[in-house]
Amino acid sequence: RTRRAPSLVEVLACLVISSMLLTSVAMAFRSSFNSYKDAQQRGQLLNAGRDFMYHLISDIRMCDAAAPYDPSVTVNASEQSEFAAQIIPGYPVSGPPTSGGSGVAGIQLAKTHADSVDPTASPANPVIITYWYDSPTRTIFMSRKTGSANAKTYTMCTFVQSFTLYLQPVLI
Repeated sequence: RTRRAPSLVEVLACLVISSMLLTSVAMAFRSSFNSYKDAQQRGQLLNAGRDFMYHLISDIRMCDAAAPYDPSVTVNASEQSEFAAQIIPGYPVSGPPTSGGSGVAGIQLAKTHADSVDPTASPANPVIITYWYDSPTRTIFMSRKTGSANAKTYTMCTFVQSFTLYLQPVLI
């Protein structure tokens, strides 16, 4: 028998099959890479959320006073006199919606005792810590203000879909 070369039709059939296999492998690789990238981004967002919650809970536990904070309401009094007079910016109704509450987009804390984070805090020089949600940028910010010094603002969390605090009285 004599050997003959593959015909043009056979070569074209092999090329079509090979290109289909390579395309499916490339699509699977791309899908796998996108899935990995998505999982990494979700993990980073989750870690940022955990870190934010850790800071918020630590500050709440260490504070001496807490009040709802509404960044959209302008109050002429300073933060210290607001806490002293028990004025709540924006006068939100505390509690979850099921009990008639409106919730707020932030919380303001006053700390009057010194610790490792705020060593200069005292009753005469309290530290005002404010956490608030900025819905247009979907970002949660935190600021710390000691006495008459300018407040330092930090970005705590980004890409936040919604954020509402519900304040309840402590039941003893």
